Amino acid sequence: MELEAWNRSFLEHFTIVAVEGDVIAGFGDIDISGYMDRLHVHAGYRRRGVATAISDAPEQAADAPAIMTHASITARPFFEGRHQKRPPNAAVSGCKDPGEPELASALSK
Repeated sequence: MELEAWNRSFLEHFTIVAVEGDVIAGFGDIDISGYMDRLHVHAGYRRRGVATAISDAPEQAADAPAIMTHASITARPFFEGRHQKRPPNAAVSGCKDPGEPELASALSK
């Protein structure tokens, strides 16, 4: 994705960036419909509550009846461990991240 398109997407969504010193520890964004488009945590900051902190603010800001995402097989336990469960009729679709296994599912509150 080109830089301008990413920037436009971040500006149109509720976006949060976690910074410690001069290091971006992680970032995430959600659109007005409640679709969490991106959630990324720097490898050195994983398992320290960064993803939870990044997710909480956009989810509250979206004020949507359901929060949806397409979670990679790596991220899926994080979302399932929160308040989100896979709806019984949710379609399984391809993952956006190259190199991740082809397993992603829509998760909602």
